[in-house]
Amino acid sequence: MFTFLWVANRWVGPERTVALWLFGFRMIGFVAFEITGNRPVLLVFPNVFEFWFVFVAIRLHYWPGAVMTRARIAKWLAACLALKLGQEWVLHGGQYLDSFTFFEAVEAVRDFLVFWR
Repeated sequence: MFTFLWVANRWVGPERTVALWLFGFRMIGFVAFEITGNRPVLLVFPNVFEFWFVFVAIRLHYWPGAVMTRARIAKWLAACLALKLGQEWVLHGGQYLDSFTFFEAVEAVRDFLVFWR
């Protein structure tokens, strides 16, 4: 995450500001989780920073001239938040992947893909 932060700090404009705020927000959540050990804290402080970083990196690569208005930022930030909350729920809320080993997960993905062939 610090590598992402270093790259995001080199951006200009609102994308940079949002990225820095999201990183700070996640760090507050990280510290709160480390102090309490309570997994639901991670749902209250989702790591939207990572999803925002990937979105902005893609936008800068494929659509560098696109202007990010407040409405567009709000829309994309809401999309990133929704996706990340889903992921956080799977990982920390429902803990659906806690019982999988790496090899079991790879096998489950393979079985899923083979099913659709």
